[in-house]
Amino acid sequence: RKLVEVSPDAIFLIQQNRIVFINSTGLKLLRAARPEDVLGRPPLSFFHPDVHAFVLTRERELLARPCSVPLAEE
Repeated sequence: RKLVEVSPDAIFLIQQNRIVFINSTGLKLLRAARPEDVLGRPPLSFFHPDVHAFVLTRERELLARPCSVPLAEE
């Protein structure tokens, strides 16, 4: 757990389309002050509706390929 907490990468756990865990780097990425601001929310709620299709496509790509993929910006 400590490795996940101090990771320089944002780490999220999602169950049933809700964020159930986020590390401190993830909080910074989402500009959230505390886990309670994020937990229980659907991941797409942090993205502008105009990019929802892009995010969903990217998610499918990442889940289909078990490899490291660089960040993408649209």
